[in-house]
Amino acid sequence: MTFYDIDVSAPVSANADILIDAPAHAVWARLSHVSGWPEWNTGVQWISAQVPLTTGTGFEMRSAGQTVRGRIQAVRPEDMLCWSSSALFVSARHLVTLEDLGTQTRVHVSAAYRGAWPVAMPKRARRHLKAMIQTGLEDLRNAVERRPVKRKAA
Repeated sequence: MTFYDIDVSAPVSANADILIDAPAHAVWARLSHVSGWPEWNTGVQWISAQVPLTTGTGFEMRSAGQTVRGRIQAVRPEDMLCWSSSALFVSARHLVTLEDLGTQTRVHVSAAYRGAWPVAMPKRARRHLKAMIQTGLEDLRNAVERRPVKRKAA
């Protein structure tokens, strides 16, 4: 088994957890359907992803006003999804783990930024990363628990 983690030596990192009232298979179904991320993740405007979801799967998406290119680094169904991505002045690593608690699932996200932007403005980059993680987790919970998605006005 290969273990994947965020870049612990990166200048900016953040993590967060959320408890979702659904079993891990339901959370995984939503999370692992990468091409469906724009349907529930308010931070993703569009995405183009190859299927099936396996290690090495590439994708391109629009997030935070930038085109982001990513690649799945590791997949363990109903347990872990890891990917790396890059955009202008930043590269990132993301690790999402699911802890099956029966009728609930604890989802943990860790991510790290490297590049010119996080080096030049670490406080701003850290705030951005933390907010992105937290919003993504809340969006995932809302989608899985079938709560309405609140989109920002364009």
